[in-house]
Parts: sequence; structure tokens; C-alpha cells
Amino acid sequence: MKTANYAILLLLLARFVMTGWVQVGENWNSDTLDQGPYLQLGLDIRECKALSDGNRHPLYPALMALFAERDWAYFTRVKILTLALGTMCLMVVYGLSCRLVNEEVALLTVFLLSVNRVFSALSCTIMCESLLVILFFMAWYFTIQGFVNRRCWVLAGVCAGLAYLTKSSGQALLVCFILTSVIVYRTKVWTKSGLLIFPLFYLLVASPLLVYNYQAYHNPLYNINTNHVLWFDTWEEYFIAPGQSYPTMLTYLQTHSIRDVAARLWKGIRMASQTVAQTLMPGGVEIGGLWQSPITWAVVALLTVAGLWYFRDKAIAYFRAHRERVIVTVTLIGILGLPLIWYAPVISRSRFWAPLLPIVYLFVSEILHGVARFVAAPLLARFKLEGRTSIWVGYLAFYACLAALVLPGAVEAAGRMEVNPFRTDREQNVDRDRVLTWLAEQVNGHETVIWGPSHALPRWKFSDKIAFEPIPYGVIDWREFDDFLVETGARYVILDRETFNRRSGLLAQYLDIKGMKIVAQTLPPGWELVLAYPGHPCDFCVFQRTHPLRIEPSHPVQALLGDQARLIGYDLSHQTVQPGDTLHLTLYWEAVAEMDKDYTVFTHLLSPDGTVAAAKDNPPIRALLPTSLWPVGVLLVDHYDIDLPPDAGSGDYELEVGMYLFETLERLPVTDEHGRRLPEDRVLLGTVRVTDD
Repeated sequence: MKTANYAILLLLLARFVMTGWVQVGENWNSDTLDQGPYLQLGLDIRECKALSDGNRHPLYPALMALFAERDWAYFTRVKILTLALGTMCLMVVYGLSCRLVNEEVALLTVFLLSVNRVFSALSCTIMCESLLVILFFMAWYFTIQGFVNRRCWVLAGVCAGLAYLTKSSGQALLVCFILTSVIVYRTKVWTKSGLLIFPLFYLLVASPLLVYNYQAYHNPLYNINTNHVLWFDTWEEYFIAPGQSYPTMLTYLQTHSIRDVAARLWKGIRMASQTVAQTLMPGGVEIGGLWQSPITWAVVALLTVAGLWYFRDKAIAYFRAHRERVIVTVTLIGILGLPLIWYAPVISRSRFWAPLLPIVYLFVSEILHGVARFVAAPLLARFKLEGRTSIWVGYLAFYACLAALVLPGAVEAAGRMEVNPFRTDREQNVDRDRVLTWLAEQVNGHETVIWGPSHALPRWKFSDKIAFEPIPYGVIDWREFDDFLVETGARYVILDRETFNRRSGLLAQYLDIKGMKIVAQTLPPGWELVLAYPGHPCDFCVFQRTHPLRIEPSHPVQALLGDQARLIGYDLSHQTVQPGDTLHLTLYWEAVAEMDKDYTVFTHLLSPDGTVAAAKDNPPIRALLPTSLWPVGVLLVDHYDIDLPPDAGSGDYELEVGMYLFETLERLPVTDEHGRRLPEDRVLLGTVRVTDD
């Protein structure tokens, strides 16, 4: 049977490696997820500049540093290294599961892990999780074994310390050990001097990072996620302007009510439940919003309780035989899961739960193995198969099922193995290289360039020449943005589709999107388009700030709409136009009070007889910044293109502007600077002459 086990294991590993090789080739954008920052930290460690960036821990980047260079081969080699770590993880899980349970359960555990879509993707992406899963499983295993042989706690502490050097979630292993010891030994815990072995070796291994954090951040346990990000309301708060500070637990509690906390927890439970369900599912199985429903989880809980009650004798016997394993597992899931539930409304990712995958799959495999034996027993008896014959039949069915599940994927992956990831990474990133190479030639030394938040460019490759700074969160006033450019000393701004989407409230006041490209028809004052790559509209637009921003409407106006918004002025492209021309109108708004509704702006060109000859009605700023989100006291620039009909007659056309509620078509009341209400609740902006000349 060992030969058959090893044969299936090799088949699983071969399928995993072949599938992973294809995924390595498909993962050519080096800045997706945290890949870019990990590549940068690997370079920093290689160049002895830093041990941590305050977010990512150093063990995985230290392995990356062996290949670190500012070349695409570095990116490719690290992906291959990560795939090797994922393969090693499968072998470690198999070996330790054999020791803990048996070979069949170990093989089934490895199968479930190898076909898990989350684990497969992480093993082909420059992320630390493939290494973290190994260390979590080893620490979990040796912690359990330590209750029988305390010397195993040496290895458990070492693995937990290495897990902390890999990611901050490794702290959960130390907390789990302490709580488990209290639960297992209760009041006798103080008499167990051997319990000091685990934390002693944990601290010994983790000490380089603890010392570094104390020196760099004055907090040995510092990590931006645990110290700050846990207390965000939205992930975009990560992108703050220089000089601003991140929220902390204290500031969060000062600015949020108990009701806010309860609402966030409930939302986190709903979001995390769907993420967990999706994480545990085999590859290709999609999970919908059903798993956010409390009814679904109530049904799952009811079925679980019913199953435990039905098999209560077996469940009690299992708990008595594996008491420490059950306690350690439940405690670890709770310690790791509670922060992730709180974190879920900010960002919820399957990779956060990845360290628990082999542990959970081991229990699932034990259950499946027990159920299979329970179901197979009467079938074998019916066909009068007993003794060694029944055992051989059972093994044959088990191996045949695994082979049938694995072989199709292995054959498919083998047919796509011709991919060369080194060549793919170079070829797919030619455009990105050209943009940053051109920019690196323009800047003086290590100059700051504004770009992002986005994941489109290989920052790590040019970090020795360019310092990238993202557009801060919440900036929608161009004057405030200009102050930010002055403060950072940035002359160049790079815009792409992702940056535009994430900062549309600011950028849509002047720029636009056409398909996947940036359209720069109306440039912000003081800006010059210096590179449109590969043309205009462009995938990457590089702007240069030539002089300080001045936003002053050429035609000042003072009109108050509903005591909520003020029209400050407007710009008009032409005072005289011809039929069929497009009139470009720019409105300058300021919110004087918070608005709880989203209003639509109407811009009408009235013919000499008073009828509407041309109109442009839509939510302001191309519907990308609704009025309910307008901050008080901020100047907003709003552009409209009004197309005149080709058959428009000559004469003077009146231009009127206002706001209305789309659901009721009721206009906001308009008053002038003297508080007098204007007729028809509109602002008349003057006349435009239409002529055939």
C-alpha cells in the first residue's frame, strides 16, 4: 500500500507543479496584490536598507533577496521559488498527517489542499502564504505533540517564531499555545515549568524583528495592519497624505458608537462567512451570497449538532482520544478568526484564512474517511467480501477515485507546459517598462512622482530612480491636490484606468475615461500632457505640472440652490457658435451644507422663442461624485458638452442652469446674492449667439 500511496502522492505533486507552472506564466503583472511591495522589500534586504517595511515581515523577502535584482528575471525566479514552497508544503502536510492519523487520511488531505484554488493561486503569486501555511501546520502539529513529549514544544516555538517572521498572524500561534495550556491544565498551569519552552524559543527566533521594530517604530510588535488598518472604515484610508496619521484603536473608539461597533461586527460576520466558504471550496466551485445569510449558517450549525448527537458516542470517544488536538484547533481558529471578522468590512481576502486550510482539511479528511468506512462496511458484507479481500477492495476504490479526480487536470496542465515564464514576463511588460524608462530619464535623481493607487506599473524595478506617491484618499478639491503636489515636490503625475476609477471624484472634474483609456480633453490649469502612451486616448498619461494651479471662473456668479449648493461661476468655450457645434460649459460649485440626496444638474440652451434647443442633464461631475458626497466648502469643477442641433436657427440663445431631484423632477429653489428667489428656480448665465456665418 505504501507504493500505491507514494504513486498517488507523486501524481498529486506532478499535477500541482504543472498547473502551477502555467499559472506562473499567467501571473505577469508584478504589482498585483502585494507582489510589488514584496519584490521591493527583497531588494531592500539585499541592499541592507531595511528588514521590514512596517507591513510585510522579513523571512519570505529574505529568501527572495537571494535572487534580488532590478530585472524581470528576479520576478520570475521568485514565482518559481514560491511554487517550490507550495510543493514543499504538500509534502510536509503529507508527512506530518501520516504521523498524526494515517496514510489514507494524509493523502486525502494533500489532495484537497492541492486542488484548492486559493492555495494554488497563492503558490504561484509572490506572497508569503505558501511559506506561512508550512510553518503554521508544523507549529500546530508540534504544539499538539508537545502535550505528550515536551521536547516537541522546542520545535513548536521555533516554527511559531518563524511564522511570525513571515507574517504578523504568526502571533496567533503563541496566543493559542498560552490559552490552550490554560484550558488543558487549568489551575495546574502554574506548576508546569515546561510550558516556558514554547514562548522562550518563539521569542528567541522572533527577536531580530522585535528588536528592529523597536528601533524603527518604537514598538517591538509594530505592524501597520494590527496597529492601524484594523481600525480603518475603508481600505482607501491607507493612502493618506504626508504628515497625516493613521487611526488607532483609541481614535476609533472615540469616533464610533457602540452601535457602529455592533454593525461592523455583524457586517464582518456576513462577509467573512462567505470568504471562508469560498476558501474551503475545491477549485471551480463558486459561492454566492447565500453564505452571507444567517439562515444558511443556522442550518449548517443545526446539521452539525444533529450529526454530533447521532454519532455522539463516536464524537465523545474521538474527543477523549484527541483532546489536545481539538482544543488547539478550535482555539487557533478563534484567535485567528475574530480579528479577520472585524477586519472583513475593510478588506476580506481568502488568503487571510489560508494558514488554516491543511488543518481544517485534515479534520475533513478524517470525517470523510470514517464516513466511507461506515458506508462501505454493509456493501462489502452484502457481496461477502471479508478480511484482506475487503481491505484490498477498499484501497482499490480509494486510489481509483483519487486518480480519476487528479488525472484529467494533470493531462490538461501537461499540454500547456510549453509556457516560458521568463519570456512571458519580459514581453507582457514592454509597455510598462517603456513608460517608466521614459520617465526615469526626465526626473532628477530620486524624484517623487505621483501615481496610484494602482497596480499597473512595476514600481520595484525603478525604485532606485523614482519615488512613487499615491494620490491621497479623500482629496477632491484641486486646490488641495495642488498643495499636495507642492508639498511632495512632484512635477509629474501618471494616470491610468485604475487610478482614475479610485480617484474619480477628483480626476473626473477635468479628465474622462473612454473604454480602458484616459481622455485628456480639458487639462487642469497648470498641467501639460507630456506623454500619452501608446497614443491619445492613452493607457498611461503622464502630466507635468508647469506652474501653480489657479482655478478662477471667467464669469463669476453668486447663486444659492436650496441653501445647500452655491454656483460660484462658469466658463464658456465660445460666445458665438454655429449649428451642429459643441458648446463646452464649465460650472464651479461649492457645497455650503451637507446634502442627503443626489441631485441632477440641468444645462439648457433656450432658443429665441423660449423652447429648449439643446440640453445636457446628468448628475454632476459625470455622475462620479454625487451631491450626497460633496464635502462642505470644497470647490468642485463640473464640465458639460452641449451639442447644438444641425438645424438650429440663428439668434441669441439663453443658457440656463439648475438642479432637480430626478425622482420627482422638483427643482431646488434658487436665490441670488441678495436672497431673492429667481424665477423658475434657474440661473441664467447669459446668451450664446448662433450664426450661420
